[in-house]
Amino acid sequence: ELDVVSSSNADTVLEIEKQCCIQYLTMITSKYSVVRMGEAGNYEGDISNNVYWKVGQESKLKIGYGCSFRCGHIVVQRNANALIGDSCVFYNSEINMENDAYMLIGAETKMQTGVYCKVDCRVQQGGTLKIGSRCIFSNGQIFVWKNAVISIGKNFSIEKGYGLHALPHTNILIGDDCMFSWEIQLLSSDAHSIFDVITGEKINT
Repeated sequence: ELDVVSSSNADTVLEIEKQCCIQYLTMITSKYSVVRMGEAGNYEGDISNNVYWKVGQESKLKIGYGCSFRCGHIVVQRNANALIGDSCVFYNSEINMENDAYMLIGAETKMQTGVYCKVDCRVQQGGTLKIGSRCIFSNGQIFVWKNAVISIGKNFSIEKGYGLHALPHTNILIGDDCMFSWEIQLLSSDAHSIFDVITGEKINT
């Protein structure tokens, strides 16, 4: 079962290439001007609605060839762009993108966990998340705060219990071919503001 409602008064694009497998799907598309479903797609509906997508006005969600989704959600708010490469796998993954955010996930990347775990990925307003091809993520958190950047190269892997946090106006940059163990925590700041006692100006990020 797949219900799509489109409208001609918005600039939002949802594009899904062919041979994708999507289970437990509810698609919220009331503001779309363009909706394209590729050939040979496999779409399965279920009353549990364990997967849903919601895309805001003037936004773009593009999913490549041969991707697989099961249990989770993708929310792309106004003027945000999410591009997912070919042959990616998402299982128990939640992706939330705020206004003006950007996300690029390379081909053959996997975000998959056990039944009672999840990958929690959030990109706040103006944030950027770039993940290279053939990366593997177990259950954990990826938080890109306002106007921050997380950039991860190709062939990256990380085990369960991690937290990658780029705080406002900061960057986390990880190169190619990196392998992280379990319960790794990366923060681009200690999240405590420091102020000049004379001027009152904040002097750290």
